[in-house]
Amino acid sequence: MTAGSRAVLGALDAARPAIERLGSTTRGDDIAAAMLEAWEASQDALRALINQPSLGGQALIRELRQRGALTLDQAHALVEFGAAAERAKANDYAPTDSDVRAARVGFQQLEAVAHGGALLGTAAPGAGRETLGAGGSERTGVAPPPVPTSDVAPAPKAKRLAPYKGTLGKIIAAALVLAIVGAGAFYTWRWWSGPRALEQARSAYAAGRRIEARDKFSAVAKRSPRLAEPHIYLGRMAREDGDRQTALRELQQAVTLEPRNATALREMGSYLLSIGDPTLASRFYVRAIEANPQDQTAMGYLACALVRLGRFEEAQRFLARAGQGPWSVCAMPPQPLPPPPTR
Repeated sequence: MTAGSRAVLGALDAARPAIERLGSTTRGDDIAAAMLEAWEASQDALRALINQPSLGGQALIRELRQRGALTLDQAHALVEFGAAAERAKANDYAPTDSDVRAARVGFQQLEAVAHGGALLGTAAPGAGRETLGAGGSERTGVAPPPVPTSDVAPAPKAKRLAPYKGTLGKIIAAALVLAIVGAGAFYTWRWWSGPRALEQARSAYAAGRRIEARDKFSAVAKRSPRLAEPHIYLGRMAREDGDRQTALRELQQAVTLEPRNATALREMGSYLLSIGDPTLASRFYVRAIEANPQDQTAMGYLACALVRLGRFEEAQRFLARAGQGPWSVCAMPPQPLPPPPTR
C-alpha cells in the first residue's frame, strides 16, 4: 500500500466516528458538529487522492472529476455533502434529515472511490490477481500453458466449414455496415433532438407553462447529463417557487458541469442573494462577469449585493454599467430619514 492510499484510508477512518454520531444524536448542535468533522476528514481523503492539500470544497471535487477520479454520481453526492456541511456552519441552522442523508450518501460514495480502485497512481485491491480456482489455489492472472488433449478437432471438420467462409464473411460485413449506419442515425437523432428539445423547453418557460417546461428540461437533463443549461433553468424555477433545496442542488450541478458558464454562475449568485448571503452572492456575480463581461444582469444584481454589504460607491459603478433593469430598485442605497418636524 502506497503512502497516498494509506493517507486516504486514514482520513476515512477518522471520519467514520463522526458519521456514526449522525445517527446516535438528536441535538442539532451535536449533529452539526459531527457533520463538519466528517466533512473535514472527507476533504482530507479527497485531497490525498490527488495530492492537492491546498484545494477544498467544490474546487477540490471539480479537480477530481476532471482527472477522472470521480464519476458524475460520486461528484454530485460529494457536492451535496459539502453543501450540507456549509449550512451546518451557521449557528442558527438546525441540520435536517436530508442533510444527514446527504452526509451519509456522500461518505459512502467516497468509500466506494477509496475501496474501488479509484486511487490515482495505485492499483486496486487484488489487481493483477484472479479469484480462487476450483482447486483452492490463487492464480496470478498469467495464462497457463496449453494442456495436451486427445479431443482436438480433426482437420476434415475444418475442411467442411470451408464452403461457408465466403457467406459468413458477407454476413459479418453486412452486420458491420448496419451497425455503423444505425449508430450514425442514433447520434444524428441525439444531435438534432437535443437543441430542438431545449428550444421547446425554453419556449414553454417563456410562455409561463412551468409544468411543461420543468418536464422538458428534466428530460433534456437525463438525455444529456453533461449539459448545464437544463439544470440552470430547473434551479431558477425552483428558486422562483421558493424550493431552496432543489434550487441549490440543480445550480450546484450546473456549476460543477460547466464551471465557466456565466449564466450558471449568475443564477447561483441570485440564489445566494435570495437566501440572504450577499457576500457569497457577490463572488458568484463577479465570476459571472469575468466569464461574460457583457452580462448586464449580473452587473445589476451585483450592485444589489454590494448595497446590502454597505458598499454603495462600488454598487453605483456597477449599476451605471448595467443600466436600467429589474435590479434598479434593489440597487438603490437606503435614503436617510427626514428630520423630525419642529414645533
